[in-house]
Amino acid sequence: MINNFDAAHRLLNHGGKSLDERYPRFRDKLDLFFIDHEWVPLLIQDNYLNSMDKRSSPQDIEDMANASEFISIGDSLNR
Repeated sequence: MINNFDAAHRLLNHGGKSLDERYPRFRDKLDLFFIDHEWVPLLIQDNYLNSMDKRSSPQDIEDMANASEFISIGDSLNR
């Protein structure tokens, strides 16, 4: 069984393969999320910018801002 940190790492670090190749079914991604639905999103929010360091186009920056906002909204709804 994997822990919260491993789940967040697997969701963020896909190496040479895309996340969809490593976890082809949506259910596989949900299983990683539900390892701990309170902590995994917060670990991702804390580290997702590090995984996006080589992306700097305006669209990528907009996507990162949207991701941050959606994670914050999800955390608020969870409480």
